[in-house]
Amino acid sequence: MSGNCSAECADACPMDAISLSASGNFLIVNSDKCVGCEACEEVCPEGAILILEC
Repeated sequence: MSGNCSAECADACPMDAISLSASGNFLIVNSDKCVGCEACEEVCPEGAILILEC
């Protein structure tokens, strides 16, 4: 993630599983809410998100 991430992934998440940290420096993914739909991965302009199937 670059220093100017605009958090499109958080906006795209239908489960509200991605949020900006309190400091605003990084994103936090709540794995309990994430359903692996890949909406965040598709919109990330930095290519910083990769959904892995376990």
